[in-house]
Amino acid sequence: MEKMSLYEFSHFRLDPAQRILLRQGARVHLHPKTFLILQILVEANGEVVSKEELMTRVWPDVVVEENNLTKNISLLRKALGNGAELAEFIETIPKIGYRFRAEALTIRSQNGFVEDAVVARVQGTAGHPQTPNDVASDEQAAVIAQEQNVAAPRARPSGSRKWPVIALLSLLVFGSGFFFYARRGASSTMKTKPAAEERTNNPEARRLYLKGRYEFSRRSHEALLKGRDSFEQAIKLDPNYAAAWVGLANCWTMMGQINVMPQADAVTHARAAITRALELDDSLVEAHATLALIKTNHDWDWEGAEREYRRALALDANYAQGWHWFAMHLSAMERHDEALSAIRRAEELDPVSLIINTNHGWILWCARRHDEAIAQLRKTIDLNPHFANAHAKLGNVHETREEYAEAVEEHAKDYDLSGAAPEIVAGMRAAYRQGGWSAFARHEVNRLQQESQTRYANPKELALAWARVGDKDRAMEWLERGYAERSEAMLYLKVDPRYDGLRNDPRFVALLRRPRLAP
Repeated sequence: MEKMSLYEFSHFRLDPAQRILLRQGARVHLHPKTFLILQILVEANGEVVSKEELMTRVWPDVVVEENNLTKNISLLRKALGNGAELAEFIETIPKIGYRFRAEALTIRSQNGFVEDAVVARVQGTAGHPQTPNDVASDEQAAVIAQEQNVAAPRARPSGSRKWPVIALLSLLVFGSGFFFYARRGASSTMKTKPAAEERTNNPEARRLYLKGRYEFSRRSHEALLKGRDSFEQAIKLDPNYAAAWVGLANCWTMMGQINVMPQADAVTHARAAITRALELDDSLVEAHATLALIKTNHDWDWEGAEREYRRALALDANYAQGWHWFAMHLSAMERHDEALSAIRRAEELDPVSLIINTNHGWILWCARRHDEAIAQLRKTIDLNPHFANAHAKLGNVHETREEYAEAVEEHAKDYDLSGAAPEIVAGMRAAYRQGGWSAFARHEVNRLQQESQTRYANPKELALAWARVGDKDRAMEWLERGYAERSEAMLYLKVDPRYDGLRNDPRFVALLRRPRLAP
């Protein structure tokens, strides 16, 4: 039977295996992300955890602002107590991160072996080691075990004549007397793999991996290139680091989606990276979810994608990003009720994720539940008014409701927050102010055509722009190009309300009937 470390401090007990925090035996209810923050801080064993690392590990593959972390830290402090206790447990390190005060911490395995008691006994007895980096003899280890009423160690680490105290402090002793050792503060067990980012013995590779995850979460052109470079450097240091291969695949996939390069070229690289990740570790949840994303976005293999999503969620039913991507997949297939159920599960697991909240609004919109979509997107913007994607999708909803003034303003905010040149944003507003919706629509067509002379032209953007001005011929030309390139433009043809003006066109109907396109 596997056993896992418990962590006790003051009148609290933290159980990572069961994801439970108890106060004097009564459960303290925490959001999953808040619980994970506490677990990370506790397992850091008094070391400072940077804000960047916390955001990367708690919100993988999504864009979050620092205020999301701040809010969860505040919720955590409230859950732990008031007054002096706030400072006792969680310490803010200005401009760097947070630290869980190690002196308040007792670590206990499930058989009752109190590791901090061993620390006190080792450091407080004459002739015993004085620091965790010192060593203890077999005799000292046996005495300590006897005093703590646990089985004595039967073997020391291979090749060593002494017991490192850092290992002794981390013994998990089983009823059979068999044991293993790990670094103090880890929640490892004999048969449970560590988190994906921990599955490397190279600390520099892990640092580069976390840096890559942070850059990926920012989603910009420049950040994705930096993220790709970080993952590639991590892989160079540890070619068997499966999680880094997944991160690299995600970067390539996203670079195709936001037009850093043609989708087909990006997916070629992404497929190679995810294949290698699965060769190295077929149990990696993130790898199966990313493979499912490729099967949806590029292969249009709807059944294969669903199998991979279900495999990922069977491996970890609390993987919020997996539920999120699966919800988007179900939405594209017109399975609106299932999609809404999946996105709500993702939101329960990660209630402050901006992209999950935003795409909840998108799924409601695709289900033609426009009032609910607007409410959801406004709620998301209340979480963070600077999240461009939420403004873009809110603009889409207003546009389909013919609320054009609101639509233009949201589209302008999207471009402004995404870093567009001020003259572009001003031009959008000026076009509507001077000539109304038709002038704005024509202005956007002209702008996108001009930009396509110097950068990759996204078929979806051009198809929708021409459909907006009522030019079905040009819209269909760009959709045909999107089909040829296996563009992301094809994914939501069945459900995206912006294509409603084309649905009676025989060419559009024929396009939907092509093999694999319409699930």
